[in-house]
Amino acid sequence: MNEQLTANELEAIKGYAAWAGPKWKHRLSIDWMNAGSRFSDYGPLQAVRNRLGPSWLAKFELEDGPTLTVEAFVERLTKEVAADPYFTGPNSINMPSYEIDKGGRKYKRIVTESHSQKSVWGFIEVETGDIYKAAGWKGPAKHVRGNIATGVYGRHYNHFGPRYL
Repeated sequence: MNEQLTANELEAIKGYAAWAGPKWKHRLSIDWMNAGSRFSDYGPLQAVRNRLGPSWLAKFELEDGPTLTVEAFVERLTKEVAADPYFTGPNSINMPSYEIDKGGRKYKRIVTESHSQKSVWGFIEVETGDIYKAAGWKGPAKHVRGNIATGVYGRHYNHFGPRYL
């Protein structure tokens, strides 16, 4: 059995991993069991499953997987906010700053400061990279609002914090 991936198959797997987030292997195995996916380039992934079998996925590791640290996410958020039309132009307001506050083992608290006022932007689960809206200063709300690897500015979060469901 040839366990080599074609360039097209490898690109499809990398694209799926970036699209699905940190739990991409679990989501891909479910898509394989359901014989379908909402991912646009699913054909090559199905071909990999048919050729190599589903057990192959457990052994496979991406060399440059879709990892994004909380620090890198805060840096990306700052750049996205700086490019937001709300903060550019003649009628713009002062752009807030973002920092990672000392957090617990499970969640990192992202704090924003604007006009000398601090507030919680949101919480990020360290293990999965899931983004949570703040329920208060000490903890997150219940439901995931996005993921740092796949979240989209304006759709999953904005300069105020994670979006409502």
